[in-house]
Amino acid sequence: MEKKPISKNELERYDRQIIISNWGLDGQLRLKNSTVIVIGAGGLGSTVLLYLAAAGIGNIRIIDNDILELSNLNRQVLYNEDDINKPKALLAQMKLSKLNKDIRIVGINETLDEKSADKLLNGADLIVDCLDNFKTRFLVNRYCINNKIPFVHGAIYGLEGRVMFIDPKNEESPCLNCFYPEDIPPMGKFPVLGSVVGITASIEATEAIKYLTKIGKNLIGEFLVIDGRLMKFKSIIIKKNPKCKTCGVN
Repeated sequence: MEKKPISKNELERYDRQIIISNWGLDGQLRLKNSTVIVIGAGGLGSTVLLYLAAAGIGNIRIIDNDILELSNLNRQVLYNEDDINKPKALLAQMKLSKLNKDIRIVGINETLDEKSADKLLNGADLIVDCLDNFKTRFLVNRYCINNKIPFVHGAIYGLEGRVMFIDPKNEESPCLNCFYPEDIPPMGKFPVLGSVVGITASIEATEAIKYLTKIGKNLIGEFLVIDGRLMKFKSIIIKKNPKCKTCGVN
Protein backbone atom coordinates (compact mmCIF):
# COMPACT_ATOMS: atom_id res chain seq x y z
CA MET A 1 0.00 0.00 0.00
CA GLU A 2 1.30 3.44 -0.95
CA LYS A 3 2.28 5.58 2.03
CA LYS A 4 0.17 8.74 2.24
CA PRO A 5 1.54 12.04 3.59
CA ILE A 6 -0.11 14.24 6.21
CA SER A 7 -2.28 17.00 4.71
CA LYS A 8 -2.61 20.57 5.99
CA ASN A 9 -6.14 19.79 7.18
CA GLU A 10 -4.88 16.76 9.13
CA LEU A 11 -2.12 18.81 10.76
CA GLU A 12 -4.83 21.02 12.22
CA ARG A 13 -7.23 18.20 13.10
CA TYR A 14 -4.62 16.14 14.99
CA ASP A 15 -2.64 19.04 16.45
CA ARG A 16 -3.33 18.15 20.10
CA GLN A 17 -2.15 14.54 19.78
CA ILE A 18 0.79 15.27 17.50
CA ILE A 19 2.34 17.35 20.32
CA ILE A 20 2.22 14.37 22.72
CA SER A 21 5.75 13.39 23.72
CA ASN A 22 7.30 10.93 21.23
CA TRP A 23 4.25 11.12 18.92
CA GLY A 24 4.99 13.83 16.37
CA LEU A 25 4.43 13.63 12.62
CA ASP A 26 5.99 10.16 12.48
CA GLY A 27 3.40 8.79 14.89
CA GLN A 28 0.54 10.40 13.00
CA LEU A 29 1.83 9.03 9.72
CA ARG A 30 1.94 5.55 11.23
CA LEU A 31 -1.73 5.90 12.17
CA LYS A 32 -2.70 7.23 8.75
CA ASN A 33 -1.01 4.35 6.97
CA SER A 34 -2.31 1.61 9.29
CA THR A 35 -5.14 -0.84 8.76
CA VAL A 36 -7.13 -1.82 11.85
CA ILE A 37 -9.95 -4.36 11.90
CA VAL A 38 -12.59 -3.98 14.60
CA ILE A 39 -14.64 -7.13 15.10
CA GLY A 40 -17.99 -6.22 16.60
CA ALA A 41 -19.77 -2.89 16.22
CA GLY A 42 -21.82 -3.15 19.41
CA GLY A 43 -21.08 -1.77 22.86
CA LEU A 44 -17.29 -2.04 22.89
CA GLY A 45 -17.07 -1.46 19.16
CA SER A 46 -19.09 1.76 19.26
CA THR A 47 -16.59 3.49 21.51
CA VAL A 48 -13.47 1.86 20.07
CA LEU A 49 -14.49 2.90 16.55
CA LEU A 50 -15.22 6.49 17.56
CA TYR A 51 -11.79 6.96 19.09
CA LEU A 52 -9.88 5.15 16.34
CA ALA A 53 -11.61 7.25 13.67
CA ALA A 54 -11.08 10.44 15.67
CA ALA A 55 -7.37 9.64 16.10
CA GLY A 56 -6.86 9.26 12.34
CA ILE A 57 -6.43 5.53 11.73
CA GLY A 58 -6.22 5.60 7.95
CA ASN A 59 -8.00 2.32 7.18
CA ILE A 60 -10.69 0.86 9.43
CA ARG A 61 -12.56 -2.34 8.63
CA ILE A 62 -15.68 -3.13 10.67
CA ILE A 63 -17.01 -6.69 10.84
CA ASP A 64 -20.45 -7.35 12.32
CA ASN A 65 -23.45 -9.36 11.11
CA ASP A 66 -25.98 -8.02 13.60
CA ILE A 67 -28.81 -5.48 13.36
CA LEU A 68 -29.49 -2.76 15.93
CA GLU A 69 -32.15 -3.41 18.59
CA LEU A 70 -33.70 -1.05 21.13
CA SER A 71 -32.06 -2.96 24.00
CA ASN A 72 -28.63 -2.15 22.53
CA LEU A 73 -28.96 1.58 23.06
CA ASN A 74 -27.96 1.62 26.75
CA ARG A 75 -24.36 1.01 25.66
CA GLN A 76 -23.99 1.27 21.87
CA VAL A 77 -23.45 5.01 21.78
CA LEU A 78 -22.72 5.29 18.06
CA TYR A 79 -26.40 4.79 17.21
CA ASN A 80 -29.84 6.29 17.89
CA GLU A 81 -33.47 5.20 17.80
CA ASP A 82 -33.81 5.92 14.08
CA ASP A 83 -31.17 3.24 13.42
CA ILE A 84 -33.14 0.32 14.90
CA ASN A 85 -33.42 -2.76 12.64
CA LYS A 86 -30.51 -1.63 10.45
CA PRO A 87 -27.14 -3.46 10.09
CA LYS A 88 -24.60 -2.18 12.64
CA ALA A 89 -21.56 -2.50 10.38
CA LEU A 90 -23.12 -0.34 7.68
CA LEU A 91 -24.49 2.14 10.21
CA ALA A 92 -21.04 2.47 11.78
CA GLN A 93 -19.43 3.04 8.38
CA MET A 94 -21.89 5.81 7.56
CA LYS A 95 -21.59 7.60 10.90
CA LEU A 96 -17.81 7.39 11.15
CA SER A 97 -17.41 8.64 7.57
CA LYS A 98 -19.18 11.80 8.67
CA LEU A 99 -16.91 12.12 11.70
CA ASN A 100 -13.70 11.91 9.65
CA LYS A 101 -13.70 12.19 5.86
CA ASP A 102 -9.92 11.84 5.67
CA ILE A 103 -9.93 8.13 6.50
CA ARG A 104 -11.21 5.02 4.73
CA ILE A 105 -13.90 3.03 6.56
CA VAL A 106 -15.44 -0.20 5.30
CA GLY A 107 -18.36 -1.86 7.07
CA ILE A 108 -18.81 -5.57 6.36
CA ASN A 109 -22.17 -7.10 7.24
CA GLU A 110 -20.97 -10.71 7.31
CA THR A 111 -20.48 -13.54 9.77
CA LEU A 112 -16.91 -14.21 10.86
CA ASP A 113 -16.21 -17.94 10.99
CA GLU A 114 -13.52 -20.44 10.00
CA LYS A 115 -14.49 -20.25 6.32
CA SER A 116 -14.57 -16.45 6.08
CA ALA A 117 -11.64 -15.57 8.37
CA ASP A 118 -8.96 -15.34 5.67
CA LYS A 119 -11.15 -13.17 3.46
CA LEU A 120 -12.30 -10.83 6.24
CA LEU A 121 -9.15 -10.51 8.37
CA ASN A 122 -6.35 -10.35 5.81
CA GLY A 123 -4.17 -7.26 5.56
CA ALA A 124 -4.59 -6.06 9.15
CA ASP A 125 -1.82 -4.34 11.08
CA LEU A 126 -3.85 -4.88 14.25
CA ILE A 127 -7.18 -6.45 15.23
CA VAL A 128 -9.44 -5.24 18.04
CA ASP A 129 -11.79 -7.71 19.74
CA CYS A 130 -15.15 -6.05 20.49
CA LEU A 131 -17.04 -9.34 20.51
CA ASP A 132 -19.62 -10.73 22.92
CA ASN A 133 -18.79 -14.44 22.65
CA PHE A 134 -15.71 -16.56 23.24
CA LYS A 135 -16.19 -18.95 20.34
CA THR A 136 -15.39 -16.19 17.84
CA ARG A 137 -12.73 -14.70 20.13
CA PHE A 138 -10.84 -17.99 20.12
CA LEU A 139 -11.09 -18.13 16.33
CA VAL A 140 -9.61 -14.61 16.11
CA ASN A 141 -6.93 -15.50 18.65
CA ARG A 142 -5.84 -18.50 16.54
CA TYR A 143 -5.86 -16.43 13.34
CA CYS A 144 -3.75 -13.69 14.93
CA ILE A 145 -1.22 -16.17 16.36
CA ASN A 146 -0.91 -18.01 13.03
CA ASN A 147 -0.54 -14.79 11.03
CA LYS A 148 1.54 -12.78 13.53
CA ILE A 149 -1.06 -10.01 13.90
CA PRO A 150 -1.28 -8.08 17.20
CA PHE A 151 -4.65 -8.43 18.91
CA VAL A 152 -6.41 -6.29 21.55
CA HIS A 153 -8.85 -8.33 23.64
CA GLY A 154 -11.68 -6.68 25.55
CA ALA A 155 -14.65 -8.11 27.44
CA ILE A 156 -17.40 -6.88 29.73
CA TYR A 157 -19.73 -8.38 32.32
CA GLY A 158 -21.97 -6.20 34.48
CA LEU A 159 -19.72 -3.61 36.13
CA GLU A 160 -16.49 -5.40 35.24
CA GLY A 161 -14.30 -4.89 32.19
CA ARG A 162 -11.19 -6.76 31.04
CA VAL A 163 -8.46 -5.83 28.57
CA MET A 164 -5.38 -7.69 27.34
CA PHE A 165 -2.88 -7.10 24.51
CA ILE A 166 -1.58 -10.10 22.57
CA ASP A 167 1.47 -9.68 20.34
CA PRO A 168 2.45 -12.85 18.44
CA LYS A 169 5.64 -11.09 17.28
CA ASN A 170 6.79 -11.01 20.91
CA GLU A 171 8.07 -14.41 22.05
CA GLU A 172 7.12 -13.64 25.66
CA SER A 173 3.51 -12.68 24.89
CA PRO A 174 0.83 -15.11 26.11
CA CYS A 175 -2.28 -15.54 23.99
CA LEU A 176 -5.93 -15.66 24.97
CA ASN A 177 -5.82 -19.44 25.42
CA CYS A 178 -2.96 -19.15 27.91
CA PHE A 179 -5.51 -17.53 30.23
CA TYR A 180 -8.89 -18.86 29.11
CA PRO A 181 -9.70 -22.52 28.39
CA GLU A 182 -11.44 -23.25 25.08
CA ASP A 183 -14.42 -24.88 26.80
CA ILE A 184 -16.00 -21.68 28.21
CA PRO A 185 -19.77 -22.23 27.82
CA PRO A 186 -21.89 -19.67 25.94
CA MET A 187 -23.25 -17.02 28.34
CA GLY A 188 -26.42 -16.04 26.51
CA LYS A 189 -27.91 -12.79 27.80
CA PHE A 190 -25.60 -11.12 30.33
CA PRO A 191 -25.74 -7.89 32.39
CA VAL A 192 -23.93 -4.80 31.18
CA LEU A 193 -23.64 -1.12 32.17
CA GLY A 194 -22.93 1.23 29.29
CA SER A 195 -20.50 3.50 31.14
CA VAL A 196 -18.29 0.53 32.11
CA VAL A 197 -18.34 -0.57 28.47
CA GLY A 198 -17.13 2.93 27.59
CA ILE A 199 -14.22 2.74 30.04
CA THR A 200 -13.17 -0.69 28.79
CA ALA A 201 -13.46 0.27 25.14
CA SER A 202 -11.48 3.47 25.68
CA ILE A 203 -8.63 1.41 27.12
CA GLU A 204 -8.80 -0.94 24.12
CA ALA A 205 -8.60 2.01 21.73
CA THR A 206 -5.69 3.48 23.68
CA GLU A 207 -3.81 0.18 23.54
CA ALA A 208 -4.32 0.04 19.76
CA ILE A 209 -3.17 3.62 19.21
CA LYS A 210 -0.13 3.19 21.48
CA TYR A 211 0.98 0.13 19.55
CA LEU A 212 0.62 1.78 16.16
CA THR A 213 2.40 4.99 17.17
CA LYS A 214 5.09 3.03 19.05
CA ILE A 215 4.70 4.98 22.28
CA GLY A 216 4.20 3.69 25.81
CA LYS A 217 3.91 0.08 26.94
CA ASN A 218 1.15 -2.33 26.01
CA LEU A 219 -0.63 -4.80 28.29
CA ILE A 220 1.47 -7.75 27.12
CA GLY A 221 1.49 -10.45 29.80
CA GLU A 222 -0.99 -8.43 31.86
CA PHE A 223 -4.73 -8.86 32.21
CA LEU A 224 -6.24 -5.53 33.25
CA VAL A 225 -9.44 -5.88 35.29
CA ILE A 226 -11.72 -2.86 35.76
CA ASP A 227 -13.93 -3.19 38.84
CA GLY A 228 -16.69 -0.63 38.36
CA ARG A 229 -18.36 -1.34 41.72
CA LEU A 230 -15.28 -0.37 43.72
CA MET A 231 -13.74 1.76 40.93
CA LYS A 232 -10.47 -0.10 41.17
CA PHE A 233 -8.08 -1.35 38.52
CA LYS A 234 -5.87 -4.38 38.97
CA SER A 235 -3.43 -6.23 36.70
CA ILE A 236 -3.16 -10.00 36.68
CA ILE A 237 0.26 -11.10 35.45
CA ILE A 238 0.06 -13.91 32.89
CA LYS A 239 2.95 -16.03 31.68
CA LYS A 240 3.07 -17.65 28.28
CA ASN A 241 2.05 -21.29 28.61
CA PRO A 242 4.59 -23.47 26.74
CA LYS A 243 1.93 -26.18 26.49
CA CYS A 244 -0.76 -23.84 25.11
CA LYS A 245 -2.29 -25.53 22.08
CA THR A 246 -2.52 -22.20 20.25
CA CYS A 247 0.78 -20.40 20.91
CA GLY A 248 2.88 -22.96 22.82
CA VAL A 249 6.04 -24.59 21.53
CA ASN A 250 4.94 -28.11 22.51
